[in-house]
Amino acid sequence: DKLAHFAVLNTLIKVFGGGSASLAGGVIADLLKKNGWGDKSSPLLCAGLSAVAAPVWHLVLHENITFGTCMLLLLVQYLMAETWLGPAIATLQQAVPKEHRGT
Repeated sequence: DKLAHFAVLNTLIKVFGGGSASLAGGVIADLLKKNGWGDKSSPLLCAGLSAVAAPVWHLVLHENITFGTCMLLLLVQYLMAETWLGPAIATLQQAVPKEHRGT
């Protein structure tokens, strides 16, 4: 049935799209940081990709698209929007002095 099909696709998109986007966001932020962007790389990456993902989310909610197109746009939206998690966690970890961090 349609609800079960949506549930499976939505779960796969969240797990694999969101998870890989989080990892990729951390890698991209690290590369930007090493290539001269410094500490501003993480917040700029988070803000930039979130801003790009917002219009895609609007397209996901459009009523005149097919189910398949909707799911594809949802995947694209997750790949862009969920990149914030890796850089955000890294930024928080860097805010704590090394002597106060866990091992």
